Amino acid sequence: MQRRRRRKAAPKNVFGSLRNSSRTPSKPTPPPVLRTRVRAPERPAEESFEATEVVAAEEEIDETEEELGFPSRPRLEDVVSLVKEVIGETDEVVSNVTDAVSSLIKPQVISIMTEPETKGLGLLVGEISKEAGRKHWTVPERGLLCTEFGGVSLIIDVNKTVSQKIRSNNDHLELYVSPQWHANWYEDARRVCLVGRRATATDFVYAMVMIRNSGPGPMSHFFAGTDVRDTITKVREERERKAALDRQRDANERETGIRETDEEREDREEIEAQMDANERETGIRETDDQREHREREEMRARELRRERERALDIERDSNEKETGIRETHWERNDRETRERWDRKVSGWHETVCSELESLEARIAGSECLSSDSELQRRVSETRRCMSEEMWWAAYSSVGLASKRASHIEEQTA
Repeated sequence: MQRRRRRKAAPKNVFGSLRNSSRTPSKPTPPPVLRTRVRAPERPAEESFEATEVVAAEEEIDETEEELGFPSRPRLEDVVSLVKEVIGETDEVVSNVTDAVSSLIKPQVISIMTEPETKGLGLLVGEISKEAGRKHWTVPERGLLCTEFGGVSLIIDVNKTVSQKIRSNNDHLELYVSPQWHANWYEDARRVCLVGRRATATDFVYAMVMIRNSGPGPMSHFFAGTDVRDTITKVREERERKAALDRQRDANERETGIRETDEEREDREEIEAQMDANERETGIRETDDQREHREREEMRARELRRERERALDIERDSNEKETGIRETHWERNDRETRERWDRKVSGWHETVCSELESLEARIAGSECLSSDSELQRRVSETRRCMSEEMWWAAYSSVGLASKRASHIEEQTA
């Protein structure tokens, strides 16, 4: 009897894949439940009507609650409405809520605001609207909050903090320490690493604003254990250093007319003293470094010239032994090239003279040759090239003339 092959079970997905296996059903099939149909007792018409009314009222309440929920893509009006509910402003302050929200959150982030972040924004707007908030905090630029603390400016990028929290769940507070607020503050600012987990971004900013409004004591206690103190100290020292340098520049500008620091002035005066001394010694106005570099390059050039002369002397000795002429390899090649050319020109000269003399004798003894204009033109061209010492052209012309004469003689024979 043949054994029946068992089907293997589907492998277990240890990583929890979202795609269902083709061997396993997408949902487990519940076991069948046996039910007995029981006839419900008849109710009076009034009770049925009342129950229907109650159910309908409950459904209307649920639908109203869904309609009143915070939208997934809110508009500025939705955010402002929830902020007003959170802070519970009076009629005197309500008109400023829209401006406050718009100054802290940009339109690109408004459209992704969540309900918890909006509620935290309401607390933040309420805190900066208080007297202490107006005293310590300003909104110098859209999306930024700025306060003075410890002789420096603390700048919070509220818009970026909220945006990165919603988009990528980044818990960092965008806090910067700058010497002072100015248009290009980001160039001189230092970023401080502060992380606020298990809180919304707006709650984190609200906590910072509230602690600052409470005075310097809570701020120092809140910043204990972070690098905020060291960053503030470094920024303040850097600002004081730059201020001292500016004072030095002002004083030197009044004295010398050149805006420079004391260190730059000392370097400049030292360089000028070096130039004056070198100009008196060598006649060249240059610094010590420039003089050292120039003398080093001149010495190197002299060494190269001496080495070149030694190599040329070796070449001259070698050529003198071979040819009896004391010359370098380049001079020998040039001489031999000129000698070869002279021999070639001499050969052309002898050939042209003998060929032209023979051709003119043939022309004088033949009427056909003397009457041919083309042959006469060739002979004249040869004479002209000889007078201009163009022997290679004369050689070519006399050759063509000889071929012309031979051709005419063959036709008349």
